[in-house]
Amino acid sequence: MKNKSDVRQVDAWVAFLQKQGLSSAFGVPGGAALHLFDALTRALPDQTVLVQHETMAAHAAVGRYASFLNKQRRGAPMEFSMAF
Repeated sequence: MKNKSDVRQVDAWVAFLQKQGLSSAFGVPGGAALHLFDALTRALPDQTVLVQHETMAAHAAVGRYASFLNKQRRGAPMEFSMAF
């Protein structure tokens, strides 16, 4: 078991989010967010979805939310994107 001094800040932040109800995460890894996605994939290995573009992350998150809503009631939010 790690001592409190061995825990990275980002790991503590992800643990806090999990206590608040975080069950899945979607995003684009890289740059400054790399440590965050490292912590998320360790904490939620099967529920962290990493994609190559922000739009794909948004589509995946809306699909996950729609699946959650369908368990609660009928209907689902609709979402689309347009490229010009």
